[in-house]
Amino acid sequence: MIRDPGQWGGFVDGLDYDSDVACDQAAEFASLNGAALSGDACEPLDSGGFHVTVRTNGTESHPATASASAVIEPRCEFEGQEPPSEPPPSTPTPPGEGEEEEESPIVGLVCDGVAWEIDPEKPTLPEAVDLFTVRLSK
Repeated sequence: MIRDPGQWGGFVDGLDYDSDVACDQAAEFASLNGAALSGDACEPLDSGGFHVTVRTNGTESHPATASASAVIEPRCEFEGQEPPSEPPPSTPTPPGEGEEEEESPIVGLVCDGVAWEIDPEKPTLPEAVDLFTVRLSK
């Protein structure tokens, strides 16, 4: 996906993600807080987010259940790259004598006003916290 910036739009908009991985992460957060997913557990929302129900791991006689929805809000925009222009005609280089052409950096990703330039050979990518805000809603 890194080398195909045409696929970045849906991901950066918070629409293209693996809901199973996201729900696994919700279960991990619940366990860090002494709870476990319960009932309908983790349901993706049409608006881009999840509804989660958890039950505390407290005593059998005093467990508590809570539900919340988390909405994923993008912090970035991606304006696709211009396709490379046609190189000027040149004299053909004999095989084995030409230099390898370097890939251009991927540009167009802007997060909270900060532009990212990504080297496709050694990518340093923003982390999820750079790309998205997750807001609890009712």
